[in-house]
Amino acid sequence: NSLPSFGTQVLYNQSEKIRFNWSTFIGTDDPDSLRRTRYFSNLYTFWKPSSKLELVMGFDLGAQQKSRASKDYHFWLSPVIIGSYQIHENWRMALRAEYYQDQASVIIPEQNNQGFEAWGSSVNIDYKANHKVTWRLEVRYMQSQKNIFQKVNTSVNSNFFITTGLAIRLDREINH
Repeated sequence: NSLPSFGTQVLYNQSEKIRFNWSTFIGTDDPDSLRRTRYFSNLYTFWKPSSKLELVMGFDLGAQQKSRASKDYHFWLSPVIIGSYQIHENWRMALRAEYYQDQASVIIPEQNNQGFEAWGSSVNIDYKANHKVTWRLEVRYMQSQKNIFQKVNTSVNSNFFITTGLAIRLDREINH
């Protein structure tokens, strides 16, 4: 891939409690022989109505050429709503609801060539041990009208899973 790609970000902080973001991408992630142009836009707003409650509403929209030099495009989109609540000084809980539609499987490969379309929800709890270490436990459920999720040797229309992760911040603090 020898062509440059470009991205932008516009961030507007109306106050500590309200923030708007619009990020874009124009380019390709294909090799030169395929070179399909991709356009992507991510828009979200952040609202903190209290010291403990935060809400995020976002919307992603993307388009990619069906083939090199084509005037036809594949589209995908994803709205999301996330609410989080500070339970205690070190504990935060979040709920998430989302929808994802990628009929041509541009972003999410799908084995049965049906495209990816699903509703999802999740709940997670984070424990922040200190400013460098955070542990998360998440329970997530996704539902589709099509059998797009793989389970053992078959396809099913829902997916339930529990994940955990540990994030460690490795940057060095610089004291001025």
